[in-house]
Amino acid sequence: QLYQPTLAPLLARGVVEYTGIDPDGHSLQRARDALPQGRFEQAEIEVYRPRVGAYDHVLCLRSLNHVLDLDEAIARMVFALRPGGELLMVETTPFA
Repeated sequence: QLYQPTLAPLLARGVVEYTGIDPDGHSLQRARDALPQGRFEQAEIEVYRPRVGAYDHVLCLRSLNHVLDLDEAIARMVFALRPGGELLMVETTPFA
């Protein structure tokens, strides 16, 4: 939700494609309403089934502290990357 003002014009101009994954349906609906050009999937990252190499970039922003299985979550993100793709993980809270 915090990054919608940055994402919205990029999506509207077709500069980026965006897929958001979240287990919370209410949060996803707010994101869909604010970013209609985005694609949104309701799932935990540990069960998300992306195509192999579906993404050039995967950004995990302030989310790792919410996953149940860190190894599986990272494996899913890497699986979704095309060869040579980039995974960026940014965390601002300490892990529990």
